[in-house]
Amino acid sequence: GAIPSSLLPSSSYALLGQAWSISLEWQFYLVAPLLYWLLKRWRFWGTLWLTATVLWLCWYWESWPALLPAKFHLFALGIASWFLWQSRWVCKVAAGPWGIALVPLTAGLLYGLVVDMGIWLWVLLLFLLLRTRGGARNTFETFLTKALSAGPVAFLGRISYPIYLIHMNVLCLVLPLLGPAISKLSAAQAFLLLAAVVFSLTILSAYVLARVVERPMMRVGKAWAS
Repeated sequence: GAIPSSLLPSSSYALLGQAWSISLEWQFYLVAPLLYWLLKRWRFWGTLWLTATVLWLCWYWESWPALLPAKFHLFALGIASWFLWQSRWVCKVAAGPWGIALVPLTAGLLYGLVVDMGIWLWVLLLFLLLRTRGGARNTFETFLTKALSAGPVAFLGRISYPIYLIHMNVLCLVLPLLGPAISKLSAAQAFLLLAAVVFSLTILSAYVLARVVERPMMRVGKAWAS
């Protein structure tokens, strides 16, 4: 993750390729207390200095994507999303009569800025969620609220991180085993078979990981913190 491939070629994929993000998170946890102290002590000037520094580092380290400065804007987006979600005033404004008109405006602005598709989709989804939290109710937003609170979706949300960590391992294990069978099928049939097997085993593996590893370790972490 944090060590570039020029020093250790392919090292970030040696054990669990998608776990590079854990390395990124740890970098954030190490500097977060310092950032909090800086913002709390100097407020405006601290925020200004931090923003300028992050923008420069994002540009400078763009070719080193697993280093915190190159991805700091994603952490900033997550932090901002939480504060917006906690603000009743923001939710009420988003749910107001002009709130829905901001959706195409926001979409156009982000598209014009050539923002990453993931960020683009998240900002639009967040805006719609803020509207529903603020009391807005139209057909689409009612459907969105019901869909996201449905039992199967909530279950997938609870095991989403284990799914992220284990899915590639399942695929790499299943692909050689199904190779002979897949070779005799059409492309569409092979895809459907592979998707069904990998999806089922990924969900099962992620559920076991969540029960046996993730949740017990979270309880241990909370116990240590208290």
